[in-house]
Amino acid sequence: MASCTLKLKYVKQDTAHNMSREILCISKNITEIDYQYQDKVETEAPSPAANETAVAAPAAVAVAAPAPVVASSGPVAAVADEPLQAVETLRLLVAQGLKKLWM
Repeated sequence: MASCTLKLKYVKQDTAHNMSREILCISKNITEIDYQYQDKVETEAPSPAANETAVAAPAAVAVAAPAPVVASSGPVAAVADEPLQAVETLRLLVAQGLKKLWM
């Protein structure tokens, strides 16, 4: 039932993009969903010397991160404070009505 619904809803889009959809079930397609490899590689037990170096390594990791530097853009040009003109107000209202940006 779900496959029929998906086919009806996405058939045009999938055809246009040259895609094919696959419906997976948790009981039937567990290997595809979990992305596990078929051949599991067995790892050897780590030696005691490797454990000692692994314990020493996390202590050296505790280093403070440098603070980000904010670059100033220089002096800002002064802008004259003028009242809104009727043309600017009209442009704004039309742009909001058309849902477009105005300049």
